[in-house]
Amino acid sequence: MKKTFTKFIVVLFMLVFTSSRGFSEAIPTEIIIAESVNSGDWNSPATWSTARVPNDSAFVIINSGHTVTLSTNSTCESLVIEKNATLDNGAFELLIQFNGWAHGRVMPGIDDGVNSIDYPYAPIDSTWDITNANNANWNLYIVNGTHAGTGNIIFSFLDGLLNRNDYGATASGYGSVTNTGSIYYESTPTSGRGFKFNSACDLKFYGHVNLFNFTGGGSSITSENFGKITMKGNANFTAACDFGTFNNFAGACVTLENGSFYSNDPAYTWGLIYNYGTFDIKKGNLYLPFGYFDNYGTVKVGGDMIGPDAAYQCYFMQDAANCVFEIGGELFPATNNGFFLSVVEPNYVIYNGTGAQSVNEPIDMYDPALTTPFSILKLANKGIKELVTNIRVNDSLLIADSAQLSTSTSSFSIIMNNASAWKNIGVYPFSANSSEVIFSGTTGGQEIISTSASGESFYKLTINNASGVTISAQNVSVTNTLDLQSGLVTLGNSNLILGSAASILGTPSASTMIVADGNGELRKDFSATGSFTFPVGDNTGTTEYAPVTLNFISGTFTNAYVGVNLVNQAYPGVTGNYLNRYWNISSSGVSGINCNALFGYPVADVVGTESQLFAAQITNASVNYFDAANTTLHQLTANSLVNLGAFTGTQVVADKDLNLSLFLEGLYKGGNLMNQARDVSGPKYGTGIADYITVELHNAANYNVVECTYSNIELMTDGTAHIPVSIGLHDSYYITIKHRNSIQTVSSTSVSFSGSIINYGFDAPAKVFGGNLNQYTDGVYTLYSGDLNQDGMINSSDNILLGNNAAIFKTGYLTTDVNGDGTVDSGDMTIIDNNSHASVTSVTP
Repeated sequence: MKKTFTKFIVVLFMLVFTSSRGFSEAIPTEIIIAESVNSGDWNSPATWSTARVPNDSAFVIINSGHTVTLSTNSTCESLVIEKNATLDNGAFELLIQFNGWAHGRVMPGIDDGVNSIDYPYAPIDSTWDITNANNANWNLYIVNGTHAGTGNIIFSFLDGLLNRNDYGATASGYGSVTNTGSIYYESTPTSGRGFKFNSACDLKFYGHVNLFNFTGGGSSITSENFGKITMKGNANFTAACDFGTFNNFAGACVTLENGSFYSNDPAYTWGLIYNYGTFDIKKGNLYLPFGYFDNYGTVKVGGDMIGPDAAYQCYFMQDAANCVFEIGGELFPATNNGFFLSVVEPNYVIYNGTGAQSVNEPIDMYDPALTTPFSILKLANKGIKELVTNIRVNDSLLIADSAQLSTSTSSFSIIMNNASAWKNIGVYPFSANSSEVIFSGTTGGQEIISTSASGESFYKLTINNASGVTISAQNVSVTNTLDLQSGLVTLGNSNLILGSAASILGTPSASTMIVADGNGELRKDFSATGSFTFPVGDNTGTTEYAPVTLNFISGTFTNAYVGVNLVNQAYPGVTGNYLNRYWNISSSGVSGINCNALFGYPVADVVGTESQLFAAQITNASVNYFDAANTTLHQLTANSLVNLGAFTGTQVVADKDLNLSLFLEGLYKGGNLMNQARDVSGPKYGTGIADYITVELHNAANYNVVECTYSNIELMTDGTAHIPVSIGLHDSYYITIKHRNSIQTVSSTSVSFSGSIINYGFDAPAKVFGGNLNQYTDGVYTLYSGDLNQDGMINSSDNILLGNNAAIFKTGYLTTDVNGDGTVDSGDMTIIDNNSHASVTSVTP
């Protein structure tokens, strides 16, 4: 994203103050080259090659090995301090009054190490020579040794002689200015050129450096840096002049090791800083009282960026792709004003403090009532980075090192726009409190990335990007709500974990769902029984929605979760009629469950005839079959699950037949026949069907292990039930019969399934475990009826359930309608009363 901002005032001044071309000429007679011949006093003629004390027309060179000391305030034209040489001001002031007559314009191409066609002057570097007329830039301050003392160093254009008022001053060298006095620049009110550090410059300043018009009233003074400047004190590069400008060019670096940088004095109009290189304020603050700081390179601030406290306006602008702003303190603390603009993206804003920092979305300069988004926001180093406003991020949010993003005292939102990525490669997960993170937009796939072993954590997570969000983390947790508004959430090898109190909002579909077709799972924490729908699907070629609903009727949950993923292909080995899909359901901390499962599938998954499909649970070599597929809703149902695993839809592979005979007390009418269970309109099921039962095959050695379950088995009015059995069932099993309002009844012994046809009748006490049968008046034995709540006992609890329904004359196909006549009345009460008085309970191995 790019905003266009026209600084018309700045452009006007640039046009007005364009200087004329400079020329190289012979050294004028007014210039005296004074070189030191030995160490000594500046004011001693014996110190100099001219045998004269330098004055404001002297080009002074202090040669290597010499130390020259000021004994009074002194003046010179230009100054070169060679390697291993020292100039010591002591407590005295040195005034360097530059001669501008032969000085080329202060523009790129001059003194920046690159020759220009229009200005063919050699750069100031190790080859520079005062006696070479082609080295026209003679207004110099070069320190390759040491400039010491406590007296001020003043660079001046104020004497009005030799056209000294228009061209500025050039500094270079690789030495140290250990002088701790004030170092500043002064010029006439009409001067447009200030101080210039050339590309060979690598100076270290120990005092405060002020590049400004000391007398005040200067107009549009421009100072420039092409090299490296290191300062231990404060710096003020544009103050005391209207529209003062400092340009830090590409490759150049300004470093403040201890002090602060002041862009200008608010008593004057605007301070303009253009940074194309690096500003590194290691410990101090960046003060922007009034004006612009345009960043095209890298700005690092160890302290705060501070704007005005009153009506003055200041603007910090990220004006180039990949420019960097790094701060260790606060970005415009709450007590002052300032505008931060992301003009050209992508660009970086880095909170890099060692302690706590407040993260606030900057104010928009065009409308102070609005804020402007971050492009790339990085939170690094150490400490808590606390949100104090809502924020928006256009490109990426990066959390690194030992920094932690927190909303621990707030409920602010973070909006990730379009192609933005959330990257946590640090130690700590997001401290979300009650905040919301929104992935929003219409273009560009977004990402959630975390390298932490504990993964990333959100409170509210909203997905509203049609291009989707990809998760690349070991775990991503949501503790409150996952709002699926638009787009796919692709897990890959990552787990998306919903806390026990978390819920899913939205309307999941093939375009708005969790893509769980990799090794990762959509997991739900469970602390108690209940129902949950996993809105999962695949994106294997075509996006397809295939949700799973699990309803835990009972169970024990200890730090428990259930995870779901799925595969868009046939379960290995299935043939004939089948689904081109299977679901894997894992769990941890779950035991003793009774669970009903519902699986949705697209009709495109069906291979063969859909009506021939049954829900199937595949465990090792065995297959447990459940209900037939619902061909209207395209769903599979597997009820009364006691364990989880792999599920699919397939035809029943029936190499064996299990034939059962039994009667239900409530439906039995005598003569070896039962009535059909009724609802309000007549028989509930088709002709000849009395009701449905569930048949379980239990392990012979451990009855608690259910080897296979067959749900919704038709029990005919003649008491027969037929079940196709897989060839994989060839051991001996206890046969258990369950019915919606009858006592669970078990075969007296385990029954061998070695043959192809297995016949078993629950028609005599000797064939039922514990002899747990009721004898009808015609001598026929039936299963006891009346266990309405399926707790294994017929007692007053069942009577209460029945009585409540009878009191309001309930009708229909009801559990409390024990005799199946469609009405809850005294006929049902008689059956329960008799069995309750007889203390009938289920009897199992």
